Amino acid sequence: MFLFSCGEEEKIENAFKIVEIPLTSELEGAKLTECVSDGDMIAIFAELNNEGYILYTSDAKTFKSVQLNLGLAVGTHWSQDGLAIDNDKIWLTISGDEPDSDGNYNSFGRIYCISDG
Repeated sequence: MFLFSCGEEEKIENAFKIVEIPLTSELEGAKLTECVSDGDMIAIFAELNNEGYILYTSDAKTFKSVQLNLGLAVGTHWSQDGLAIDNDKIWLTISGDEPDSDGNYNSFGRIYCISDG
C-alpha cells in the first residue's frame, strides 16, 4: 500500500483492511466459537440459548444461518469441538454428557454433516 503526500511516495507496511460482517438480528449476543474457511466459503459455529447454529457466507458480506437440530435430550451439557469445510459440506463435532432415564449422565461424541438438500 502506498501513501501519497506532498508529491512524495511513502510505503506503509503491515496495513490491513478490516471489515465487520454483520450477524443476523436473531443471533445478536451469540457465542461464536470457531471460524473456518476453504477459500470460497466461511463458516462459523454459534451458540445461543443452548442451541447451535452454523453461520456461513460465500461472499464475505452477509451471513446466512442454519439452526441445528442436534437431537440432544433436555439437560444435556455439551460443547462444540471442531468445525471443517469440505467442498459444499460443513462438518461439526460436539461432545458432552447426556442424562439417561435414571438421571445418570453418559459421555458422548457426535459428528454432523451439514449440506444442501
